[in-house]
Amino acid sequence: MVPTRDMTPHVPLTPEEIIRDVLACAEVGITSVHLHAREPDGAPSSRPEVFAEIIAGIREARTDIVLGVTT
Repeated sequence: MVPTRDMTPHVPLTPEEIIRDVLACAEVGITSVHLHAREPDGAPSSRPEVFAEIIAGIREARTDIVLGVTT
């Protein structure tokens, strides 16, 4: 299952949305997160540069969250 905006308006798709959601969850106590990256059209992405953007954005604000990425 790959959630889409048609299924729910709450699914984060862009790196900025994913970063914002992870940091918001960190504020309420999460300590780890499993990441999925998306292409601009919402399709799943395995491109390292997309994951790097997400990881860098999270690490800029928080360095103690354990990140698990889809491989």
